[in-house]
Amino acid sequence: MLSKTWQKIVVGAATISSLVVGIAKVEAGQGYKLPFHPEDTPIQVTQSGVDSIDGTNYLHDGDTSGAGELQQYAIDFGCGVNNYDIIAIMDGNVVQKVTNDAWKGNFIRIQHANGRISLYAHLKDPSPVEGFVKQGQVIGQCGNTGHSKGTHLHLELQKSDSELTDRDRYLQQKLGNRPSDRKTTPIYFDECDNNSSCKDGQVYYDKSYKSQNILRQYPHPGGYGIYYWNGSGWTGSGGDAVRIAVAPDGKAWVVNGLDGAIFKWMGNGWQHIPGCAKDIGIGANGSTWVIDCHPTLGGYGIEYWNGSGWTAVGGGAVGIAVAPDGKPWVVNNLDGAIFKWMGNGWQHLPGCANDIGIGANGSTWVIGCN
Repeated sequence: MLSKTWQKIVVGAATISSLVVGIAKVEAGQGYKLPFHPEDTPIQVTQSGVDSIDGTNYLHDGDTSGAGELQQYAIDFGCGVNNYDIIAIMDGNVVQKVTNDAWKGNFIRIQHANGRISLYAHLKDPSPVEGFVKQGQVIGQCGNTGHSKGTHLHLELQKSDSELTDRDRYLQQKLGNRPSDRKTTPIYFDECDNNSSCKDGQVYYDKSYKSQNILRQYPHPGGYGIYYWNGSGWTGSGGDAVRIAVAPDGKAWVVNGLDGAIFKWMGNGWQHIPGCAKDIGIGANGSTWVIDCHPTLGGYGIEYWNGSGWTAVGGGAVGIAVAPDGKPWVVNNLDGAIFKWMGNGWQHLPGCANDIGIGANGSTWVIGCN
């Protein structure tokens, strides 16, 4: 009998995140996540005031004006040529967003329940988020704006008001008393010895990367690993998801379980598609439909991809599949009712279902209710 094994690999341009902190098992349990999504591949840290690269006593970028001392514990993540998605390291409220700052470029600051403030600088574009953000929510992309020598994320965890010293306040006043110039504090992520003993959300040292000062987060916060059949076994693509559909060109679209984010496989990495989904379906003609994240009668709203965004058609459902002609069939959560899109409305079909699937030849199957 042919033996088949599961294999997870990292694919070049699909890489996203890992951090370098160099100090293990110190203040573990603060609850901060790594700032990249997906979070299962390594990214090099180029500067950190709490790691073995620069030591604990240094000035960020060698700045002696006072800014370097305030930013002592800032961490720089090199992104190469990739505009990786940046996520909030903890729940919080947006307290400041600035566009095209001379030094920090496009940046955002988020205040957390513990009073501390995380700052994410040099973002590719101004952050689109407002108000309350959840841990793991995408807040922007890695960029090269402001005083920057290459695409990277500058991350700070700034002190709460009660933690500021007289010197901290003096340096902030010296620099013009800007809110964004605030004394930093070390960021320690939840750590464990290896991935076999890690719990959800913890960070571990990958032994093969330890000399490069890289940490990884385990397991996949967005669901489960994604794989394709290579003819004799399964090959991982990186990333994580809970729902998947495959387009006629063989490229997958997925939905993750962290925030309903939608991604499209580009052959060498995942492209983030705007919107939020609970389920996704693609027809043989390429028509792409989702069950969105907006609660409504019967489940959640139903939308189709128009080439640049999502168009709602009315109705509510929890499961979807798309026929070869591009018209979806859906299942709602009221009584398992089944509906077929007719182009200008929904036709109610007999029967009851919990899930539905349609083949490229139009064969339609359901998981029933009995």
